[in-house]
Amino acid sequence: MNKFIINKKLILFLAAITIFSLCIFSCGTIQKKTLSDNKQFNMQFDGKYNVTFVSQGYFRAVTDFEIESGILDGAIVNTSNHTFFIKGSVLENGHFSFKSIQSSFGASITASGKIKQNSIVEGHYKVGNRNGKYYGFKYSDSDKITTRYDGKYSISFHLGDQQTAITEIIIKNGAFQKNIQTITSEIFPIQGRINDQGTVILTTSIGDHLTGIAASGSIDKNRKVAGTFFTNQGEKGSFSGKLIR
Repeated sequence: MNKFIINKKLILFLAAITIFSLCIFSCGTIQKKTLSDNKQFNMQFDGKYNVTFVSQGYFRAVTDFEIESGILDGAIVNTSNHTFFIKGSVLENGHFSFKSIQSSFGASITASGKIKQNSIVEGHYKVGNRNGKYYGFKYSDSDKITTRYDGKYSISFHLGDQQTAITEIIIKNGAFQKNIQTITSEIFPIQGRINDQGTVILTTSIGDHLTGIAASGSIDKNRKVAGTFFTNQGEKGSFSGKLIR
């Protein structure tokens, strides 16, 4: 009888241990999966971004920053050669904010914005009493430059239904430079590069009047070009074209 009671207690003890172990391992598995899913979800916005800052109709800065594991980190150097070291974070819906953790001249910057599904970045910022806008694009994590897209392209720029400029651009060794003249005789000295995936990043060489555009697009396998650009006034337009030789 005592032996039966002992065995019964031993069985109950072992059963309790087994249930406890299963609970521990299953809960651990669920927790691990949840953390993994969150990490993967937050990483969807990871990459490098080319961003332009404008205020009162003028370019204030054109810079690159990087998002890694949902954390934004980088430095902004403005046209006065002042540097802001920035830090921020990205939420699951693409909304993000950042602020300067240090600057070279005492002022600070605060900003908020959103990364849209097409990887276009738009937002507002403030430095001292001055408000401004910024916009930009995510470009490929691959910085390898290729010559496969080299050639002469005819490109047209549009704001809404209005064609604002048409030009020819020669891509050589994965890069190009060109002065674009608009229909209103404005000159935009542009420069850009193309990576091995056909991603085009185009920005202005900022001149004395701080006028220009920032643009991003792609060249497909048929050598057709398409993309989006912003003017220094924050106007959004499109460009398209094709290889002509």
